[in-house]
Amino acid sequence: MTIRLNNFIDNRRQATFFNYGGLLDFFSLFDYKQNWSSNYWSNWTTPDADGDGFVDNPYVILIATGVQDNLPCARENGWIATRIEQLIDQVEGLDVQQGIEKSLLARLEAGLRILDHLTEKNDVAAIKSLQAFINGVEVRRGKTIPEEDAVALIDAAQEIIDLLGSG
Repeated sequence: MTIRLNNFIDNRRQATFFNYGGLLDFFSLFDYKQNWSSNYWSNWTTPDADGDGFVDNPYVILIATGVQDNLPCARENGWIATRIEQLIDQVEGLDVQQGIEKSLLARLEAGLRILDHLTEKNDVAAIKSLQAFINGVEVRRGKTIPEEDAVALIDAAQEIIDLLGSG
């Protein structure tokens, strides 16, 4: 079991764990396999000196046992914004015409700007922006965007849409 993709906001005690009968491995609770799978802790949002969207220091949950979130998000739903930023990097790494790159980036950057103001309505708008990105990739798939790259971009965008839809 891994605890990830949560917003822990303004709780008197953000989290605690009870290990009944030794069934839980506390250290695996926050063992992230991907660098965007994290949690947001409202009382732990700085420093983020490198601007990567993650607080530079772990969030300690149980001092006595050393249980900590090693990759806490610096902002609410930060894992989504971080994933969009990674998708932007993927697009920038493609060898495509500048106009195509600019068009695809505009859709992703619009989604990112929308998510700066967290509301359910904005989640829907961000999803629409990501769907427009997918449509833009689909029409170029196998033509100006190689098939393999198009599939990777579409899968990544769909994963973000799924995260937004489950929030």
